[in-house]
Amino acid sequence: MTATTAGPQATSSSGKPTAKAIPFVLVGMTGTEVDPVLRALGLNPKYPGMLVYQTVADLTAAVPAATLASLPIVALSTGCAAYVAGSLAAGLDAPAASQAWTRAADGFLALCRANRSRTLVLNAKAASTAPSAVRHALLEQFDYALDGQDAPQSSATPSVLQLLAQDLIRREPTLRRMQAELDASTQPLTGASPDSVLDARAVLAGVRRTQDDLQQARDDAAARQQTLDAATAQIAQLHDTALESGTAAERELEKATTDLARRTAELTKLRQELEGTLAALHGARQEIAELRSSTSWKLTGPIRRVRRLLSRGA
Repeated sequence: MTATTAGPQATSSSGKPTAKAIPFVLVGMTGTEVDPVLRALGLNPKYPGMLVYQTVADLTAAVPAATLASLPIVALSTGCAAYVAGSLAAGLDAPAASQAWTRAADGFLALCRANRSRTLVLNAKAASTAPSAVRHALLEQFDYALDGQDAPQSSATPSVLQLLAQDLIRREPTLRRMQAELDASTQPLTGASPDSVLDARAVLAGVRRTQDDLQQARDDAAARQQTLDAATAQIAQLHDTALESGTAAERELEKATTDLARRTAELTKLRQELEGTLAALHGARQEIAELRSSTSWKLTGPIRRVRRLLSRGA
């Protein structure tokens, strides 16, 4: 992304407005910090004079490392609880919001570590609510008096969402560690509103939204229970049908088993009878063979032939 520039307006010797150069870079963390702070300081984002980057990724992509090593940096941060609570208010889910904040904070903290002596870290919400404190911090850190007309900004996130975000941080060691490092690097601003400041009407609206969401969840649960009950009844009916079908099939199987046993017994009996017949036939053949091979059968052979001739002549 190309850097935008912003700065207070100065006047040249000819009377024409000129840009008063501002000797530092302004960079945000998540992309939501820069514009509110510029508005609070009375700076026009389109006016030349100051390098402005919405995120660290925009800054490192546009400014060479060698150049960045010589530039003072004003880095605007957003706490994890504030970012997650704002994401919840916008309809996003907490895990996705915490992951997005972790990615942004990782690059932001890396920039702060690499340029610690030349970086002024400010909480964006605190800076937007106390622009005069920001001017004082710039004077102390960079010996620079920033002109402009203050226009403090204000915003609030429902306390219920903040409580949810804070609970998420308590349960995630990585978020706690990164938030602690961010807090240690951030310059406190006198008179600024911290991230935990709440608005009663916003709190009430958040509670009402939570109640509405809870009622919607209950309605969805009731509808799902009805669907589950219908499915359970259908399963029970199918089970009964299956039992009836199973009983009929068992009777058919029992009948078929009995019939098979009867037929098997009949087949066994027939095989035994066949084996007996075959044995008798085999015995008869042996007797015939023995008779034909006996001496008496051979001696009586002519008599049998004469008898056959006589029977033919008759």
